Formats: sequence, C-alpha cells, structure tokens
Amino acid sequence: MKTSTRHDDIGLFRQSFYAYYEDLHRYAYGLLRNKDEARDVVQDVFLKFWRKEKPLPSAPVARQYLYRAV
Repeated sequence: MKTSTRHDDIGLFRQSFYAYYEDLHRYAYGLLRNKDEARDVVQDVFLKFWRKEKPLPSAPVARQYLYRAV
C-alpha cells in the first residue's frame, strides 16, 4: 500500500485549487455580490483543507464539499 507524502498532497491541493477556484469564486460572488469577499471566502475554504494537512477527497466528493463549504 502506497502512502501519501506531503509532496503528493501539495500537487493534489494545487490541482484542486486551480480546477475549482474560478467556479467557486463565481458561485460565492453570486451569493455575496462582492468580489473581494467572494475571493476571501474561497481562499478560506482552501486554507482550512491545507491546515488540516489532509488531502482533498476524490474529485466528485471534493467538488460537492467545496461548494457546500463556500
């Protein structure tokens, strides 16, 4: 069984951030009607994942979780 390294987690985190950031920002903006607040909310959600030092779940689950967190 292969264990995940922090380097693998960074790659997955970066990939997820770039894959979801713009759509999440648009979604948050639709709710808040403020671009700066929307950016802050999305960044805070990703920061919570990073600080937990746990990888994001698989793609479909990650997307659902991120939208709900926003």
